Amino acid sequence: DTNPQEVSGGNGYGHGTGVAGIILQVAPQATILPIRVLDTNGMGDSDNVIAAIDWAVQKGAKVINLSLGTNEPVAALKTMVSYANQMGVFVITSAGNAGSTSMTYPAADATNGTYADKLISVGSVSNSGSRSSFSNYGPALKFTAPGEQIYSAFPASQSAHMTGTSFAAPIIAGSVALALADNATASNDVQFYMANSTFGVGST
Repeated sequence: DTNPQEVSGGNGYGHGTGVAGIILQVAPQATILPIRVLDTNGMGDSDNVIAAIDWAVQKGAKVINLSLGTNEPVAALKTMVSYANQMGVFVITSAGNAGSTSMTYPAADATNGTYADKLISVGSVSNSGSRSSFSNYGPALKFTAPGEQIYSAFPASQSAHMTGTSFAAPIIAGSVALALADNATASNDVQFYMANSTFGVGST
């Protein structure tokens, strides 16, 4: 709908606000284009996600954060993400919270496709740098970031601590935004820049 504000009454309340708050902590001058595609319990339809990606691309988004995922591959979603990447848009997506070697989609597609260099999957690590027990991982996982008890904004002028790969992804999204702002013409070098600004962690 035309109002992206949080709707109270479900387990998903505050999820989008928290994600946006984390991005702004990393990249304070980023412009947030909020699009609500999930219901109050954090559930939704892939068609809404596809439409939202298309809308964001048309509005000129440079980085799209998808703190969501599906266990089943959806061809149309993969096509839309590839289209966004082809248009030069980085899509950052969370790996999922099942503690599994099977990542959710579109994160599981992060190593596939012609434009997969702009599709970045993100898992969660603890403050000590070890993989979070809940974080999915696998060959398609490109980056990890802190995802446990992350402090961020919450609706109604509140704040909260949040846990999940949903809150690791916006740290990377904010980092990509900073990299693009530093050299907007070198978008193809962003993953190189990121890879050389991070350190490796184990899967245990």
